[in-house]
Amino acid sequence: MEEKDIVLFSMVFPSTQFALFFVLIFIPAIRLKYQPKAYVWYILLINIIFYSLFGLKFLLILIIDILVNYFIILLQSKYQKNKAVLIVGLILNIVLLGFFKYFVFTTNILLQAEILKATTFIPTILIPVGISFYTFKVIAHLMDTYRGELLKPKFSAYASYISFFPQITSGPIARAKEFYEDLEAPRNNYFNLGETTTLVLGGLFKKLVLASFIFNFIGGPFANPLNYSSLDLIIAAFAYSTMLYADFSGYSDMSNGISNLLGFRAPLNFNSPYKAMGFKDFWNRWHISLSSWFRDYLYIPLGGNRKGKLRKYINIFITMFVSGLWHGAGLNYIVWGTIHAVGSVLSHIFGETEYLKNFRDKGIFNKFLKFAAQILTFFIITIAWIYFNSRNLSTANQFVLGMFSSDITQNTLINWRLIGTVIFIFGLNYFGEYIKYFVTKIINHLNLVFAVLIISALAYIIIRLGPDLMPPFVYFNF
Repeated sequence: MEEKDIVLFSMVFPSTQFALFFVLIFIPAIRLKYQPKAYVWYILLINIIFYSLFGLKFLLILIIDILVNYFIILLQSKYQKNKAVLIVGLILNIVLLGFFKYFVFTTNILLQAEILKATTFIPTILIPVGISFYTFKVIAHLMDTYRGELLKPKFSAYASYISFFPQITSGPIARAKEFYEDLEAPRNNYFNLGETTTLVLGGLFKKLVLASFIFNFIGGPFANPLNYSSLDLIIAAFAYSTMLYADFSGYSDMSNGISNLLGFRAPLNFNSPYKAMGFKDFWNRWHISLSSWFRDYLYIPLGGNRKGKLRKYINIFITMFVSGLWHGAGLNYIVWGTIHAVGSVLSHIFGETEYLKNFRDKGIFNKFLKFAAQILTFFIITIAWIYFNSRNLSTANQFVLGMFSSDITQNTLINWRLIGTVIFIFGLNYFGEYIKYFVTKIINHLNLVFAVLIISALAYIIIRLGPDLMPPFVYFNF
């Protein structure tokens, strides 16, 4: 990641601009929450204001997307169980998403193949913020409506769901049914002070302090791996794994906390992912809203496990491979998706063998072997993250090969603060839920005034520990 990538987005969660924005919109929300009919329009209004700050062109694309898809939902309501309407809707959304995400990748391939000439005019195409996430919400809504799981929503509710500002840039991908229930609930102003505070402050600490600190060390190794020793590359690889966890889980925590304050339940998106024993377990813990989306709207429609084991393994492979394509356009993302596809298939195969079932059932699979399985999974996941974060396939291959054999002997990343932070985040992955429970319980038992003072002090300390210039969220690019 190069220096030019360090951008201070004016409306990301840990910023003064966003804090001011949220205070201004939260004060009226406290009153309006008691009036669901007015509240839905208020939520839609602040969604539009928030998203417009990223660019009016992006807002126009979002509005057109919402209008077109709501029209398709109206057609679905009129022609129930009509597969043609569903297929047209799916094609439109997939083509739109594919155009924005793969335009540059496709033109580069055409240029290399000399199908396009270097002198050919190629327009600059910017990817609208959050299009991958809100497109998945749109597709899920179309499929749920087709299945009869959702009734035709009011336009204001539908538009509010698709554009919901705490989730539009990087998820989590909330389900429409729960969102509508919360939107119409007469008491949707309830939230647990301790839990919400822990989510917001915990997320702020993970992103602003931990992830931002590690970010300063990994740019060089991932940009020019040939300039670093094997030990440096190994440290950088593990540092990136922990940074990505702190960065994205921190965002998800803040998103969930903000959603709670506005009266909406938010889906659990992380559950100690580096505890995973195998890829199957990993995707039950990492970016849970995305993995459950792929399960419900791709894996199951492909046939799931209903047509025999071979077909099941093929469906798993396709699902994980498509996940790689969703994350980005490039051969490195294809390799990343393939690693996860193969790993997921193998996890299912080994997990279903009678020998391993008996092995676990008899208690021979003890804590040491479980920990060894977790470490092995974490190591392979870390190798895969190298392809995820590298700018191209060639650089990723150089990085991986350099971890085992490098011509550079001088080590530059042996920094005990860096190593300590990596270990701390890895420990947070193991014990974070216990800390969250402990802090939540303390805040809930404090006097309200004293609790506010404690929360303010903690927020101030976290902000002071953070950098002056915060790196962007990793999943902001998707």
